[in-house]
Amino acid sequence: VYYMDARTGETTHFPNATFNPKRIGDKFIRCVTVDKRNRIWVGTPTGLVLFNPSQISFTHYPTEREVVSIEENPDGQILLGCGAGLYIFDPENGKIDKLASDPSVSAMMIDSQGSLWSSSYKGLWQRYPKSKQFTIQSQFGLGVSSIAEDVNGEIWILAADKKDDYWFSTLIKLNPSLGTVSANQVNQLDPRTKLGTGSLFLDRKKNMMVIYKRILGKYISESQTFETSEIKDPHVESITSFMDSNGTIWFGGWAGITRFDPKTAANKKLIAFAQSTVHSFLEDSSKNLWIGSTAGLTRYNLTTGK
Repeated sequence: VYYMDARTGETTHFPNATFNPKRIGDKFIRCVTVDKRNRIWVGTPTGLVLFNPSQISFTHYPTEREVVSIEENPDGQILLGCGAGLYIFDPENGKIDKLASDPSVSAMMIDSQGSLWSSSYKGLWQRYPKSKQFTIQSQFGLGVSSIAEDVNGEIWILAADKKDDYWFSTLIKLNPSLGTVSANQVNQLDPRTKLGTGSLFLDRKKNMMVIYKRILGKYISESQTFETSEIKDPHVESITSFMDSNGTIWFGGWAGITRFDPKTAANKKLIAFAQSTVHSFLEDSSKNLWIGSTAGLTRYNLTTGK
């Protein structure tokens, strides 16, 4: 892991060493998030790590399996999606409790109504506020990879189901208040292909956007249609996507990072991540973009471009 001070340009390297307070412990970073107190939480194969930039230190909290997704609960506790299930972590006492046994939790979200959504190869799990029970929605497919809530409070799900020897992706819109479900085959965004990799993200106005193969789609709620454009990069295979506060879109995947400007349609491949698989993006209040990948945790300042 490399940490750079944007004010001085000084860079500090933190070699891997498990449970050392001056080292992150794992090179493989699955997810990064920042809580309401601007603390940075990192998910790794050996557990949860709290990074303190002011003290340049790491606090390690071991888990049974790798942490693949992190979400802050409204009460300040931290929800952890792990390979062995769903856990809740109390930062005040360091205690970790299991909420549900569910293999391969791949995505997690708390919506505006306080409901917890969790996805895995079993389907989509939902837990209402103040409830301890989960409802399993298996009709959306067995490969729910991405969840997002748009400005209208509608839940979008990017899922996949296996037919014969192939996985077919489906984009689903769920209205929790009305209980309605509408599905659009993702290949409608690009009729030339039926198979591909994609992810969901929100623009700065919380409109739902999807990248599927090289096709970028923005959902127009008034007409209930997609506004699409093609990204001129044959290597865009996005497993995670993010729009920063400047309006730039970042695509991460097995082929590294592609940075895309929607205004000019220009894209740029970041050479530094050419050999890395990128799993997560996060922007903090200081306009730092945190990138979690197989190369470790990287900080990129959106103002200085370093």
